[in-house]
Amino acid sequence: MTTAWFLLTLALAAVAGIAVWSRRPTHARVLAVAALVVATPLAYGAMRVALGLPDDRTPAAGRYDVLGARIDVDVAIYVLLDGVKPHHYRLPYSVGLANALQQALDAAGSSEGNAQIEITNEGETVAHDPPVTEDAPKDGQAS
Repeated sequence: MTTAWFLLTLALAAVAGIAVWSRRPTHARVLAVAALVVATPLAYGAMRVALGLPDDRTPAAGRYDVLGARIDVDVAIYVLLDGVKPHHYRLPYSVGLANALQQALDAAGSSEGNAQIEITNEGETVAHDPPVTEDAPKDGQAS
């Protein structure tokens, strides 16, 4: 990712360099450099989205279904959360969150529900077991 971004930035800088050294009015040269300064971080963000890299920001406060998760010990916790639309996040690693998330995922695997994660207004992340639902009566059983 960084190589592609570096090459794109290098190409943008070459175009800005051509504009600066051309025989144009000074305001056109300043505009070329300003466009380079604005386009470089935009290109980085666009590449992150295009490559599907996880978002480093904390999700908005609320309760989300966990569609998938990967826990890298002492590195990060990667989760795919189902909110308005599914989104991939990179959460900072903590032992408490990792253990709670793993327990919730294990409980969700043995039931039909999804593990849930709650983000508080303070940025605290709490994992929850899937909600308990009554089993449907089996054939031949009275309800």
